[in-house]
Amino acid sequence: MVMTIPLANITHDNSDKCDFLNKTSHWLSIFQKISNTRYEGQKTHLMMLDRIIGDTAYAIIEEDGKPVCCGLGVVHEELLGLYDIVTAPDWRGRGLATKICSNLMAWGKSIGVKKGYLQVVGANSTAINLYEKLGFRRSYTYWYRVQSIEAG
Repeated sequence: MVMTIPLANITHDNSDKCDFLNKTSHWLSIFQKISNTRYEGQKTHLMMLDRIIGDTAYAIIEEDGKPVCCGLGVVHEELLGLYDIVTAPDWRGRGLATKICSNLMAWGKSIGVKKGYLQVVGANSTAINLYEKLGFRRSYTYWYRVQSIEAG
């Protein structure tokens, strides 16, 4: 499902900041650690991130010196895409993903972005509830069609 939000409507509490990283490879290692997604395609993933055209923001939150939540914002024209929003399992339910999303949207708004969007799995009701509380609204759904190997 794709959800959108007009950034003109958002407000941000400046006291509720997260950190932004300059080094893509550092952010990717944090993302993979938090999401437990170390895989052979790490080099490809890094190359994809390094080739993003447009402004990017790599956000993290640390607790006791340990990264516990992260997310990525990518600007294309007047749109801000939010990607890879993830919180470590032991830290969920504490508002950290809300904080990451709010900071990324405030950053986008500060550089002139008009609208935010994200993609979320339709069955992920926890994430959908979070995004709706932030002001995102459902725009449309889509699905992937995969040809059966047997039909091949």
